Formats: sequence, structure tokens, C-alpha cells
Amino acid sequence: MEEKSLQTLQKLIDAEKSDLFDALEYVSFAVKPITREARVASSQTAIFALLDNKQKEFLEFVLSKYIESCVGELDQEKLPILLQNMYQSLGDAIDIFGRYIKNQFPVYRISEVSVSGESCMTNKGHF
Repeated sequence: MEEKSLQTLQKLIDAEKSDLFDALEYVSFAVKPITREARVASSQTAIFALLDNKQKEFLEFVLSKYIESCVGELDQEKLPILLQNMYQSLGDAIDIFGRYIKNQFPVYRISEVSVSGESCMTNKGHF
């Protein structure tokens, strides 16, 4: 199915605030869809238990984008853009998160993403 058809399916079963998985699960097995907001709320405590305050702050930001827009916002390719939106630059994010980001996004990839990320930021933060 193409994306537009899947979005129509979500509208038909009143699951626009749910992931596509939930809509398909409803159609296949009559399991009531859970909203992205409910999914985050049910998992947040366990996830946040292992994080420091800066990590929690960023994850709350990412999860708010997930709730607004869907699972596609969690794609690893969008993470650098989210980091730029929250911290103004990947350099600032690296200063805050340190080695973890450097390991996840090697320098050659950071420079490529910075260029594409700037165009997203000039579009008022739309992804």
C-alpha cells in the first residue's frame, strides 16, 4: 500500500494519532489502536530511569516530535536534524552529549547532514 492509502486507513478507523502498526493490527486482529502519546506515557518512566537530565530533555523533545508526526521522526537520519533544531548546531549537541554523538555520526556524515539540516531549519523546523 502507498503512504496516502495507509493514511486514509488510519482516518477511517480513527487512528490518526496512532502508529501505522496499530492501524494494521486493528484491521487484522481487532486490537484497539493505542495513540502515540499513550505509548510514550506507558514507556517513559522505564526509559528515563537510565538517563541524565540533558538526555531526558532531548528525548522529551524527540518524543514530542514522534507524538506530533509519527514513527518516521525517530529515523536515525532525522536525529541530526532534531539535534540541530534543539541545540542550534551539531557542535553544540556534541559539546552536551560528547562521545556518543561522535560515535553515532562520524565527522564526514555530520558535515553532510549540516548542509541538509540548514534547509530544514529555514523551513521553520518542518522535517
